[in-house]
Amino acid sequence: MTATAALTDYFAGLSYDDLPPVVTRHCKRLLLDTLACALGGSRSPLGDVSTRFAAIAAGEASEASIAGSPRRSTAVAAASANGRMAGALDADDTFTGVGQTSHHGAGTVVAALALAERGRASGGQLLAAIAAGAELGARFDVAVPPRVIAAAGEHAGGWRVGGGPAGVLSAAVAAANVLGLDAHATMHAVGIAGAHVDMPPLKWFEAPEAPMVKSMDGGWNAATGVSAGLLAQLGMTGHVDVLDGDTGLWRAMGYDSFDFAHLAGDLGERWSLLDARFKRWPCQYWMQPSLGAFDQIVREQRLQAGEIESVQLRVTTRSSAPRFRETQPRGFVTCQFNFPHVAAMLALGRTPGPLWFDAVAQSDPEVAAFRERVEVEVDPGSAVLAGADPDDRVIRGLPGAATVRARGRTFTQEAIARDPHDPDAGLSDDELVQKLRDMTAPLRDSDPAWEARTVALIGLVGELETVADVRALGRLLRPDAQ
Repeated sequence: MTATAALTDYFAGLSYDDLPPVVTRHCKRLLLDTLACALGGSRSPLGDVSTRFAAIAAGEASEASIAGSPRRSTAVAAASANGRMAGALDADDTFTGVGQTSHHGAGTVVAALALAERGRASGGQLLAAIAAGAELGARFDVAVPPRVIAAAGEHAGGWRVGGGPAGVLSAAVAAANVLGLDAHATMHAVGIAGAHVDMPPLKWFEAPEAPMVKSMDGGWNAATGVSAGLLAQLGMTGHVDVLDGDTGLWRAMGYDSFDFAHLAGDLGERWSLLDARFKRWPCQYWMQPSLGAFDQIVREQRLQAGEIESVQLRVTTRSSAPRFRETQPRGFVTCQFNFPHVAAMLALGRTPGPLWFDAVAQSDPEVAAFRERVEVEVDPGSAVLAGADPDDRVIRGLPGAATVRARGRTFTQEAIARDPHDPDAGLSDDELVQKLRDMTAPLRDSDPAWEARTVALIGLVGELETVADVRALGRLLRPDAQ
């Protein structure tokens, strides 16, 4: 049996009863985190574009919900809008493979949810589909080879950002599982999706003002996955061995080797999806260790922004492009990849979410003044962070540090790495709930009904396996639903 066949045979038959409790818990956390990101992203400029595009693309169809909008749309259009909004603030979960970093989790969730609403699936079916997609994406990421990252020009070769294959493959497998496709049709769905892989443009790293098109678009990937599942259900064929042999998808992506044992071995025993990480703040994952060290100093010393004379952040080579250091960043996407701006938000105690990056925050004189006091130093030695255990193939610790001058004293803090095998590594359940509340704060400010809706959403996700029809979840995402 080929690797493609082994994977699709397993994931096509995966049900809620097959999931270990730790996997079920992770999938609930992934669902809640993705919905938090999508609801927060719905109040960004990209959220506005995504919602209006769904209306143009689907007219008055009402198969699935769009986060933060009264509108329902087709499953394809809703997955596109929700996936794009989930990544709009760069707050979505991250899988840190040593050869490829990917954001396939959010696309998996929104693809599965759109088709689950369309088909009136149960909560257990939704969780199984999320597990299937997230696991395939994670396995692809650990199967590509680790490469040493050069201190300069790292994005032109070697380590890859975006995880294009993981994004479309995971969404397609999740879609196929929700649709109840058999192993043969699921294999075709994967083959169809694999023929339409997102290739992130290198130009994205050069532009002084980052465009809304990021290095991996969860909207395109989710829509591609949903489309692949529906097309396979209708009888369209794809490459049934898209992952296999010397001409497999890994080769088309420019890798010179591929570990099929990591891709298809120990199915049901090893769960790679558990190594995904949830972000504390809406900004690039690699920025968070240094910013975490800074935030720890601010909180422990109870510093006010006006007391801080200077900040120096030591960061990894993965955050070395000029836009990360500019003290006058332009555009809401650029600010998500800018240390001075995010440090200002933390120092000023602003609620993490869409308001961090809106026009008011960008032009705020207090924010601008603080950004000028932040310096960023790239640590060339951090390039070795790709050299993880070859049997593990996941980056588990990130270097970083902060030095703050305030009150005539100097405070220094190294980044604290936490073990990803700890179920609460990165964010505890309580912190994840707080992230949802932070992300939906602008919604609650404009409509008090979002308070009760947020509480209900937290409760429903917590007991999702008991829900007979996931349209109940979709209704909580729409401001007009009863």
